[in-house]
Amino acid sequence: MIQLTRPLVCFDIESTGIRPTTDRIIELALVHLDPDGTRTSRRWLVHPGCPIPAESTAVHKITDADVAGRPGFIDVAAEIALALTDVDLAGFNLRAFDVPMLRAEFERAGVAWPCAGAHVVDAFVIFREHETRKLADAVRLYCGRELLDAHSAVADAEATLDVLLAQLERYPDLPQDIGALDQASGGRRPEWATECGRIRWGQTGDAVIAFGKNNGVRMLDVGANFLNWMLRNDFPRDVQDLCRAVLAGQRPRTPAPPPSAEPIDDDLGL
Repeated sequence: MIQLTRPLVCFDIESTGIRPTTDRIIELALVHLDPDGTRTSRRWLVHPGCPIPAESTAVHKITDADVAGRPGFIDVAAEIALALTDVDLAGFNLRAFDVPMLRAEFERAGVAWPCAGAHVVDAFVIFREHETRKLADAVRLYCGRELLDAHSAVADAEATLDVLLAQLERYPDLPQDIGALDQASGGRRPEWATECGRIRWGQTGDAVIAFGKNNGVRMLDVGANFLNWMLRNDFPRDVQDLCRAVLAGQRPRTPAPPPSAEPIDDDLGL
């Protein structure tokens, strides 16, 4: 049993997106584990103050109708802060997502962060550190045998094919069609402007940044300094080609109208 001196609160957030500065919390759940082992839970469903994007609803299944009439975060911020007072925190990937998102909401609500000094336990980091992703581990898990002659190209390729076939048998949700399997295993999607997905086609047909602090910003708007930074770093050739095109005064456009895109206005003064 974990040794606790005060309650450990494991929490999870569902939101309109992944950016703390622009996205909003929709659902927050707290599961309290007291030092004596007692477990209790609380949940808040809140109105984000904006429409919930369809791609977010596809993940957490929460719709605009579900939050209609619900209070905003600012209305329940004090109540949530009280529930998070004098506790330690736990979650899955909470350092990268849940904590920054929750802190941003408290800041917008004018409520002080209630978890100053709290210990933070991230189960995702523990998982990542203790469960390796080596081929030998995959062979052991999916094929029930040891990988012999590891790092021989033929042996590794044979083992990888065995792992793939075993995965298809183990996970019934995986598609059998090779094209769909490409998509399910991280392959290029129609909205990607580059093979790695770091640049994507926006709803207006313009190329947009798809990572970091400029996520969602058109390449035309990020500025030369950022584009030159991308050129100086180890980005793939197709990404750098788009950077050079924008710096040369060109306007990269999607080769075909994106799904459900707004009509493209070419008279934007650019």
